[in-house]
Amino acid sequence: LGIAGKRVSTPSLTMVRITDDYEPVSMEVDGAKPEGEGKKPLTRLDYATFLYAIGKLNPKSVAFMPTPVFGENSLLNQTSLYPLKDACLQLPRLVLATVVSGAGDPVKGLEYPAIQVKGTPDKLPLISKTVIGPDKELSANGDPFFLVNDQVLILTGSPQPTNQLASALAESSHRVQLVARQGEKVVPSFILAAVAQQAAVKFEDITLDLEASRPFIQVGGIYKIPVARDGSMLIPSHNGVSHAMYLTITGENGQGKRNYHFASLKVEDVALAAERSDNVAKTIYNEFEGKFESIASNLVLLGYDLNAERNISTGNGELLSPMTATARAIATIQSGRHTTKWNPQTRLIAYGVVFIIGLVLLSLRKESLPLIFGVGVLAVVSLVLIFRQTLSWTPPAAIVGLFLVMFIAGMIRRQAQKQEIIEPESETKQTSV
Repeated sequence: LGIAGKRVSTPSLTMVRITDDYEPVSMEVDGAKPEGEGKKPLTRLDYATFLYAIGKLNPKSVAFMPTPVFGENSLLNQTSLYPLKDACLQLPRLVLATVVSGAGDPVKGLEYPAIQVKGTPDKLPLISKTVIGPDKELSANGDPFFLVNDQVLILTGSPQPTNQLASALAESSHRVQLVARQGEKVVPSFILAAVAQQAAVKFEDITLDLEASRPFIQVGGIYKIPVARDGSMLIPSHNGVSHAMYLTITGENGQGKRNYHFASLKVEDVALAAERSDNVAKTIYNEFEGKFESIASNLVLLGYDLNAERNISTGNGELLSPMTATARAIATIQSGRHTTKWNPQTRLIAYGVVFIIGLVLLSLRKESLPLIFGVGVLAVVSLVLIFRQTLSWTPPAAIVGLFLVMFIAGMIRRQAQKQEIIEPESETKQTSV
């Protein structure tokens, strides 16, 4: 992606993950609704602990992905020791996730903020009601935005290929919904709202342009997000986004220090290191210092990353949970890495053209070897220029391989031509003798 120049940049995101390793403060299940398969429900005390710890690291912005439903009979959900509301109030205003549905008649409930629209948004999904809204204590310092529509977070545009060849040729079809309709207005998703908050862009400065030949969402003057006409965005499989993206800089002491653009931390490590009250906590903080410091400048995404939920398979063999897929989508928007592969038909046409050019060059009477080499270099340069302009790519190995075969065939042909010249000369000498 280094050849893409200024078209791509770095993300600004730190994940704080609730994993299977985390042990809830209480094992009580007084009416609480589990939030993950095989996972004990967390209480308000657990979430308050998380948010207090994050708050001590001075976050710039926080997106809260879980949609917990608490059992009000549990003492730990009523505790005044670490009230969830107080934990929220010490943070920047939260971006909160909700579960919505488009089924049935519209039901009056949560109203989501509107964005600007150009064109007719008739293909966008409709929100008729909010199924699960944010907890009342979270809402004290947070705004709700839809994340899950009809219990589906990751949209699949088409069935995944069943054979290896088709899988190698096809782009990942996983998509996320960035906008939807609520009544007569178009509203942003949790993902889009989190990106806007981190960039300090107001919702009235976000525009969905459906009049363009290729629809896009403009987030202020900062991000331009390509979307389908249904308002969904592709999560690229091969765009260089990973959960450990950093720049190593030299500190005042002459030692290298990592400046994280995309980091991943476990929630228990954050809770322990934020205190730094003992040697263990100090050791953890020092070991992941760059990641902890990233919280002060990056968007913080808090959510579940459970083993049982890692069932979103990407085109390059990764298994993502809903949280890591959401993080991948956010990081893609922030870095502008909306890469796509050429579709299989375009690639086959390109390979066919290369093959025909090679055959034509080989059929020439004059020396064809330099021409084959030159055209091969020109083809690779063309692929680079196309990618720089469109962020659309195809694996160059096939095209380079075709030209390599042609090059070898040209060398064999050249040797054969030399042999044809030597043999007549030998026959002439024998005749003269």
